Amino acid sequence: MKLFKNVLVFCLVFMCVFSTYAFAQDEISVVVNDKKVEFDVPPQIIEGRTMIPMRKTFEALGADVEWIGDMNLVLATYSSKILAMEIGKDSFKVTDVLEGKSEFYNLDVKATIVDGRTLIPVRAVAESFGFKVDWNGDTRTVTITK
Repeated sequence: MKLFKNVLVFCLVFMCVFSTYAFAQDEISVVVNDKKVEFDVPPQIIEGRTMIPMRKTFEALGADVEWIGDMNLVLATYSSKILAMEIGKDSFKVTDVLEGKSEFYNLDVKATIVDGRTLIPVRAVAESFGFKVDWNGDTRTVTITK
């Protein structure tokens, strides 16, 4: 009976240790200009694309972000550019107000709302503003720089 208890305790400890390790391996980190960004809704991989909360990320880059709930629309302003993205649409628009021109970008994965936060496909959206995006698959880290 004592051997059974020891084996059971060992198995429980083993499961706890390795389940914590597996969870940590699934976590995605986002670093903006050498500073880690903390989120209340974690970044996720959806349909093969890394999706991150827009507001916290873009505000860390110096952009202003506004949510227009009755239109399901998120606006981000950075420098002379305004990004307009409607949740559930497969494209978004960036307008450069100084140059007076707009450009449309297609998305492989649509922006979505998870637990009250707008998740966006990081590369497509950040690069439309001219930011550089890198992905380190070993550490599961997205790095965004101006």
